[in-house]
Amino acid sequence: MVDSRETQIEILSGEGKLSELKELLGSEYNQKEIDIALDSAISYSKVDVANYLLDIGANFSEDQWESTINCVVNNQIEGLEIALKHGLNINHNKGVLLNEAIVTAYNEKDTKVLRFLIENGANKTLIKNDILNSFQTDEILNLVYRTYKIILDGKVIGQTRLEKADAPMGVVFGKIINDNNLITYEYLKNYCLNNEIELAEIDSNQKFVITRTIENLRIISAENIEIKGNGNQITGSNDEGFEISIKGVPYPFFEEEFPHHVDEYGKMFDIKQTDSIEPLKHATESKIKKIIGGKYSLLKRLKLGGIGSMKLIHTAGLDFVDQFNSKSQSLDYLSFELRPNGLVGRTHGNNSRTFVLLKNDIQYVRFKTYKIKISTRSGIVVRNEALIEFKLKNGTLNLYLPGSSYSAVKSFFSKDWLNNKTRFFISKKDPEIVSKTEVIEILAQLLKVYR
Repeated sequence: MVDSRETQIEILSGEGKLSELKELLGSEYNQKEIDIALDSAISYSKVDVANYLLDIGANFSEDQWESTINCVVNNQIEGLEIALKHGLNINHNKGVLLNEAIVTAYNEKDTKVLRFLIENGANKTLIKNDILNSFQTDEILNLVYRTYKIILDGKVIGQTRLEKADAPMGVVFGKIINDNNLITYEYLKNYCLNNEIELAEIDSNQKFVITRTIENLRIISAENIEIKGNGNQITGSNDEGFEISIKGVPYPFFEEEFPHHVDEYGKMFDIKQTDSIEPLKHATESKIKKIIGGKYSLLKRLKLGGIGSMKLIHTAGLDFVDQFNSKSQSLDYLSFELRPNGLVGRTHGNNSRTFVLLKNDIQYVRFKTYKIKISTRSGIVVRNEALIEFKLKNGTLNLYLPGSSYSAVKSFFSKDWLNNKTRFFISKKDPEIVSKTEVIEILAQLLKVYR
């Protein structure tokens, strides 16, 4: 099968084959073709190709921001530099580049893209807590948070990022970076006893201590500004490490020094959560794109071997679809489309609906295979079937995968980021059925006995 002209243009651009691309384009190219080519060139940081395409009139627009996500995922800066020169909003789509850069920095053990984005104006308040909590190293945290010196009696004894807060109460606290191991249980106990400072709690067996306020303790920013409150405290042990807190930091100083903590607190009241998955009304592509982002580039779709799943059978989780039970007389089917930021789901039938599952809302997927033994006149035939459970932040979605689609759907769940979310299991129980049993009866048996 010969690839279409647009596909060939996209592939050549993404692979950086400038001479071949020029030959293919000739003088009869159109705007759509060179814009597709530019998108692919930026995705894979093919600078020479991108510059050539820009010279002949290719346009970069906000609609092409998916290519910059590819740059981040591929740990490449060059494509981002080109996009920034031509109008990229580095904070587009609620900071998706910055959050993806944290994941890349963690996976690649390389913070160059994250550093580049921050140095070029990425808004650190857009970083999602679940991303940072799941993908953090000291190097990443040092880029995301400012570092403060901990000074006692004029001597630097450690550092802290003050990465946590109770914003309404004016409290900031953070892990103590204790590189020189100056702060220990023995050090804190002896200092407090020698200076008549009360200890709130002390456990000599666990080497654990909680201090009261230490008057000569100061927390100093890189700009040599002291973070003052109405009290401080050090808590911890030799084994677990120590944490420092400052209480009663006054406003407006708190808001000026810790705007990210104030913003994070505000987000708690901006997010509208539901306990169920809701269908989209008038689910146009533009509406889907605003919620979950666009599709993979054509080149990426080809490399993934497609982004659509075959039909699965819904058993529970969608309120707008009937829940399966042993008395059900029919089955409700749905399928998924894989995108960089989540899944687009579509139900099938007379009243088809569209819904989305954001990647960050999917905690994990449990894919459990059952080896069904089918008794036939010729003997026992073994067929793979599966029960699939999506564990979401606000509920679950349960599906059944019949044997006819097993291989294709298992391959779908093994693609890109979805593979990292999916946990594959094989049941130790092998149910046996007769050859005439209908799919609906197999499903009822699995849900009743083996779930």
